[in-house]
Amino acid sequence: MKKPWKLDFNKYVKGQKLDGLKKLNLQNATLDPTMIREKLMLDFCQKNGIPAPRCTFAEVYVNDEYIGLYKIIEQVDKRMLEANYGNGKGNLFKGENGKMIWNGPSPNDYADQYQLKNNEDENDWSALINMIDVVNNSPDANLKEELDAVFNTSAYLKSWATYNLLVSLDSYLYLSHNYYLYQNESTDKFEWVMWDLSLGYGAFVSLTQHRLTHFDLLHTPFMPDKYTRPLNRRMLEVPEYKEEYLGYICDFMYSDLNLAHLYNEIDSLTGRIRESVYKEAQEHKMFTNEEFEGNIEWLTVSESMRTSIPGLKEFVSIRRENVKHQLCELGYSCVKHRFIKSTDSLFNAYPNPTNSQITLEFYTPDILADWLEINIFNSIGQLINTENLALINQKASISYNGTYFSQGIYYVILPELKCNTSTGKFVVVR
Repeated sequence: MKKPWKLDFNKYVKGQKLDGLKKLNLQNATLDPTMIREKLMLDFCQKNGIPAPRCTFAEVYVNDEYIGLYKIIEQVDKRMLEANYGNGKGNLFKGENGKMIWNGPSPNDYADQYQLKNNEDENDWSALINMIDVVNNSPDANLKEELDAVFNTSAYLKSWATYNLLVSLDSYLYLSHNYYLYQNESTDKFEWVMWDLSLGYGAFVSLTQHRLTHFDLLHTPFMPDKYTRPLNRRMLEVPEYKEEYLGYICDFMYSDLNLAHLYNEIDSLTGRIRESVYKEAQEHKMFTNEEFEGNIEWLTVSESMRTSIPGLKEFVSIRRENVKHQLCELGYSCVKHRFIKSTDSLFNAYPNPTNSQITLEFYTPDILADWLEINIFNSIGQLINTENLALINQKASISYNGTYFSQGIYYVILPELKCNTSTGKFVVVR
């Protein structure tokens, strides 16, 4: 089987670079039959302004022998930081078992959780320890103000939404590693930098497929010590953070996780690498060509050590529907970008009550939808009318003559919001 490599162009010839890069990581996609999950995730980050390495593919030869297709992953270093933040000399810490639990004021208390990757001579951990102190010990009333002062919280919320929506659990979200914290020289705040997203899109073989597709949007482990995540837990206790986080979930779900768009992207990427995958000798491969093809679509591929890897297109299809359901159950409106007491705010009727003409207005969270189906029921549950309304800028409306309905109470239900009883009601009087 082919092994992952790290290429260090600067190791023996100081200052030597390749296209401005000192290091490159060649990754073998050991648990991804499609080989494109990490590329999809890192492209997702690039499109949405989320700091993360760049990724592409390469055919690798050793002494003219074709070893196989690899992912090239950019190294998180000074050059990468400068490209994202305009500076790269601030302290860079890598989180490995970095739960952000308060262990005390000494750097020695965190040596098994973080690695300082630069500025080793100064060895200044004070800002990191202060941030961990804020995360754990700030009073509830002051947490947002104090955390915003030391951490780019909005940027982190986007990263967190990406982890959860795409179920990338080999991260702080679940295993408390595979991330960097960079002390931005321009703001003196820490920035979250994502790393190693190879197990995204459901390729986390430690959990069943059902748990992956139905992963809780508000997941925060509360088990003692090993599984505690104080950063996420405390941020969810701040209403502004919680609403902003779910807002990013909505934005990403209706844009990047739009199935037609994503399926095209999947097909485009696999078309680019298919020839390189096929010509690789089977003794070098992690999976067969049949597993490569099937796992792109709906085929679940067994992973002998633990469990199985769901088909990529099947996973995103089920995950998207489950996320919509979770948001609905939480009472979060993707249109309003806030919590609502019911879905009544997605529906308006006027005049209400009415004894003449009535106009019904609707809003839908689906920014890519062209049509909206509505159903109108009377007070005893009989279906009175069904309409398919054309949407313009997520809005639709329809008017009825007052004689269309007899006196009574009417309920309007949108099937896409079926986790709620109704989107609203109107009353006709005579």
